Amino acid sequence: MLIGLHCAVDFLGGLRLIECEYGCFHSSHEVSLLRQVCQTNQGKRVFVPYIISPYHYFLIRLCVVAALRVCFSAGAVTGATIKEQKRARKSWTLRCHLATDESTGMKIAVNPYKESLLRLVEYVGLQSDDDSEGATVSPPRSGTGALFFHETESPEWRAYVASLPLEKRHEASVKRRLSTQMLAAMRKDVCLWCWFSKSLCFCNRLEQYRQRMLEIGQHSAVEVTIVLHPEEFMRGTNSGHIAAFILGAPIRIWGVPEDDAYLNDLPAVRTEEGNYDFPSDDVIHTVSLYPEKDAFLLEDFVKNIGSIHRVHLLLMDATWSQANALNRHIPRHIPRVALRIDESYASLFKALRKRTRQSGVSTFEATTMALQQCYGALCPGGDDPVVAGDIMTSAMKEFVDVKCLLSHRGACFVKESEVVADIIERRNANRRDEAINRLRLVKQRVMNDVEAQDLLNPPVLNYCYACDVFVGWSRMTEHVMGRAHMQALGMNPLCTPSETSRNVKGSLRGHYKESGEH
Repeated sequence: MLIGLHCAVDFLGGLRLIECEYGCFHSSHEVSLLRQVCQTNQGKRVFVPYIISPYHYFLIRLCVVAALRVCFSAGAVTGATIKEQKRARKSWTLRCHLATDESTGMKIAVNPYKESLLRLVEYVGLQSDDDSEGATVSPPRSGTGALFFHETESPEWRAYVASLPLEKRHEASVKRRLSTQMLAAMRKDVCLWCWFSKSLCFCNRLEQYRQRMLEIGQHSAVEVTIVLHPEEFMRGTNSGHIAAFILGAPIRIWGVPEDDAYLNDLPAVRTEEGNYDFPSDDVIHTVSLYPEKDAFLLEDFVKNIGSIHRVHLLLMDATWSQANALNRHIPRHIPRVALRIDESYASLFKALRKRTRQSGVSTFEATTMALQQCYGALCPGGDDPVVAGDIMTSAMKEFVDVKCLLSHRGACFVKESEVVADIIERRNANRRDEAINRLRLVKQRVMNDVEAQDLLNPPVLNYCYACDVFVGWSRMTEHVMGRAHMQALGMNPLCTPSETSRNVKGSLRGHYKESGEH
């Protein structure tokens, strides 16, 4: 009997995990064979001539699932994780975010969400050829590639777009949008995963929520893919990427060739790939969440396909007008489904945005509702819908509170004063660091740019020593021409500074204090 094994992962790590979870032990011959297969055929599909019983096959299949979908100890790192680390070192992305979070000791599974973002980094060309930790990344300085990183539409860019075929212009615009957003994030030291500043990074908390979601019994029965409008990428008010992080949902962006091809070729029903000895019976139904006129209710659709099948949800992350455009580009053979939303539902995001439609909710909330309704239809009476809802709701509340505190508003949900104080302290420190960095950039530009040096203003006086009053620099000319100033100048012709003027904070006296000049 021949067994098809996909060896892109560390099977031995999977074996150790299965032994720990299920108390299953393997002979040294089995372990040796699997180790040899992994070392000599990594990344290939191989066929191992080995006689095994159905029981042994079941264990090996569990190893495959474990190696691909669950967490690993530090000694059992998957091939995909190694690839992710190498790609992360080559890009501007968080080189501190590796496969294991050393600060918490958490075991982190391979996250397709992160893989999709690393793919986008490579797509726009913001990766370095140097693997070292301190490697810096710069966009192209000349040629066509440099045009994609211009913040403004230069004449060269408009000429380049005009030279493209009509069907390629949207693709070019999307690539420029992604390029400029990623470059701005790189310069502002923004985390690629959570889209917060690295000093306010939210990733540790999101990893904790992700680990809890992986423990749900039916988490593998529902797959999620986020279809993102390019205008929402790296946007401060976006919430869909947080849901994608927690669920390990890959992101597909309309206008990226690879993502467009994926959506166009996606079948409505597919069978999970197996091998010819043990064909898989897992049937996956793909649906797109969009409440159009003829859309099915998601809950009813899942009940009709049966509990033995799996669901692949396409969730659009966009405004309502943007979602209309995305919906037109998702193939019509993919069924459209809608959520059952209670009219009394109060949005958790009302502190951040206005609700434009009665049935409108954020992408994060829509994802949570979709998961709950899928789990409830697949396993009526089970605890998974409640558990998933609690986890995702807790993450939403924490995300909203952080956003509110960063905007100098009060927290809506958190009650612990020490938690609020910690976020505020980190926020203030981050604002100070950003201000210092801006001053450094201005100083560097002034030192190297002749035109910028010519634009420098002379020192500004904002205190009148004759009148002994503070005067805004914009009103100083008007002030010295006034009658009151003329009278004060007659009484104090030398403009001798008084004790009051010496103690005023904020006045830019400089050399004027000594010379008495205006």
